[in-house]
Amino acid sequence: MAGTVKGKITKIESIGDYFVGNGDIVMFDALDLLLGKVPDLTGAMSLGDIKTGTSKWSGTAPALTAFKNEQGETVYNLPVNGDYGFEFQVMSTSAIMQAALLGGVDLTDASTFTLGDVVGVGSKVSGFGTVLPAVECPIGVINLDKSKMFLFPNATIISQIVDDGGNAAIKCIVTANKVDTLTLKTVMFIDGAPNYTVDPA
Repeated sequence: MAGTVKGKITKIESIGDYFVGNGDIVMFDALDLLLGKVPDLTGAMSLGDIKTGTSKWSGTAPALTAFKNEQGETVYNLPVNGDYGFEFQVMSTSAIMQAALLGGVDLTDASTFTLGDVVGVGSKVSGFGTVLPAVECPIGVINLDKSKMFLFPNATIISQIVDDGGNAAIKCIVTANKVDTLTLKTVMFIDGAPNYTVDPA
């Protein structure tokens, strides 16, 4: 990018725009990837408490494939695109989270307990592990002061129960799927405060 004044250096931006911390992670209902746009997002649900230190950007970094001549000199480099993703651990392992992330189902109606059974009367039962724990939907990461969001309008989320220092949690690995329309891109940045029914802070 060239400056506007010959021979002088100008700033690419006058004030930086920083995305700091993880204030929330939100899943949405699936979008129409051909005609949809960000204002069409529905079904926004916060994933609640994310274990400290587990939220991080991942994905595969772009790379260069070097083409060399017979003297071992690099003649040119072919760029290869990477992908975008992040991972985190949801601290809640409730039946609701099992259904949302692990393909869990409610088995309470098929598990009525009476006095003398192995667990108490009124106990709730859920189950998972029989279907692939993969979800495809939009998902967003909101910054700490809840003023900005990175959005994957079409992402694949795979999840698993993990043991982290004695605490069972649901580990989620998210990868953005390619989207390229006039209104949606693979990764999107929204500079604006999300609209909460109740502020999670």
